[in-house]
Amino acid sequence: MAVRGEAPGKIILFGEHAVVYGAAAVALPLTKSVKVTLRPGAGNVDLRIPKGAEVPAHHNAAAPVALLERALGDAFATHDVRVELGVPPMAGFGSSAALAVAALRAAGAPRAKAKLLERALDVESVAHGRPSGIDPAVAIWGVPIRFQRTDRIRVRALPIGAPLHLVVGTAGVHGGTAPVVARIGETRRRAPALIGRAMDALGAAADAGAKGLARGDPALIGQAMRIAQGILDGFGLVGPEVRDAVRAAEGAGALGAKMSGAGGTGGALVAVCASERDAKRVVRALRGLGVRAWIERYGVSLPRNRSAR
Repeated sequence: MAVRGEAPGKIILFGEHAVVYGAAAVALPLTKSVKVTLRPGAGNVDLRIPKGAEVPAHHNAAAPVALLERALGDAFATHDVRVELGVPPMAGFGSSAALAVAALRAAGAPRAKAKLLERALDVESVAHGRPSGIDPAVAIWGVPIRFQRTDRIRVRALPIGAPLHLVVGTAGVHGGTAPVVARIGETRRRAPALIGRAMDALGAAADAGAKGLARGDPALIGQAMRIAQGILDGFGLVGPEVRDAVRAAEGAGALGAKMSGAGGTGGALVAVCASERDAKRVVRALRGLGVRAWIERYGVSLPRNRSAR
């Protein structure tokens, strides 16, 4: 008998890197997901990546098998696993967290969000060492969230006041999260006040972006994105291909655009648009640069259960 688990990828709208230092972050689930199917077997893994979702391999990538072994434990040896990786891997879209959550769900992990998050953090440590938790939180909650980790993890579902059109894409090759986080940590040791103020500014951009979502104000979201992009670029986290893509998106009519995720040599980017027509124009501009890009649409939402943990 086969059992299946599924979890979405994510896009970080605001707060990457700052979230590691206690600032707020805002992230949204993607329509692209990871599916894990378990059948009685002998530990064979069938990894399926849809055409167009492939990215060049990188030595910092965590092997899916290592994540599956951590998630499934002893059950790994007695099951065959099929992984349908709809989320582009090693691109900043939370593929490892989605894989971890999907595998845990397939294995019958607790349905309680807080308990599942604890398990997912342990599994994702295979890929990121000490993950902030934002990627598995989005995969588990499956809705736009405000995430903050100080003395404990706080996850709050965010309302969306008007239909939202985001263009999501990936440019260049993502260099892996752990090396980039380590680089920021080294800079913080040398200039703690500078890094602290920059992280505070990124957190303020996240709060402004959350207000923009709630008010249905894409112009406010776009302005906050431009500010965050400037700070992240100042850290040296925006690769040249991502930088060119951000400029192209704004030149094609996006209200704002920025890198998303760890950054470094390449990876994810996101742009906010005022309308479906503008979003389609931005996608065409990005594809003209050879950037993989698509539209993510979010409807009006007023979460009932807005907080956890």
